[in-house]
Amino acid sequence: MSWHKALEQSLRDDRDFLLRLAHAQLRNPQEAADAVQDTALAAWQTIDRFEGRSSIRTWLVGILRFKILDVLRERQRHPTFKLNEIEQELQTLDSDLLFDDDGSWAEEPQAWWSTSDNPSETLQQNQMMRLLQQCLAKLPEKTVHVFLMREYLGFESPEIAQCTGLQTGNIRIILMRARLALRTCLEWQMS
Repeated sequence: MSWHKALEQSLRDDRDFLLRLAHAQLRNPQEAADAVQDTALAAWQTIDRFEGRSSIRTWLVGILRFKILDVLRERQRHPTFKLNEIEQELQTLDSDLLFDDDGSWAEEPQAWWSTSDNPSETLQQNQMMRLLQQCLAKLPEKTVHVFLMREYLGFESPEIAQCTGLQTGNIRIILMRARLALRTCLEWQMS
């Protein structure tokens, strides 16, 4: 299959996932849709340079990350907040887009860390992912938001600070506490 056909299929299959991810960070459906559209356009324009060292979905998430940063930078240059928008933002749970009501992933992340075709390893990874989901559901909303920005989207602390308004020192503490809580939860779940 050519990269063009693979990209076309991935854009069809992963569009909802990309929209949810963009909306979780931007909290604005129009901006999220625009970021995903810009991601698709950038992918089409650069598909000839795609080397296949990662999945197309992972590559798209990487492009989307930069499109989200562009939107966040633009917001800082031209703030347009109104009081009711701020109140809505405070009431919106970012994790609602990623998790179901019972705390399970709305769409389970792909196992990007393994290329194993071994069914036993795949089963073990799926079980570990379910445990991680259960543990993430127990964390505070802000902690999950910061943790996913860092560990899933790959944002650096200054970028997270820019997006959330938190100090980089606070981000380090939140990430440390999240990791400790997840480790403790996972150890308890596995024992």
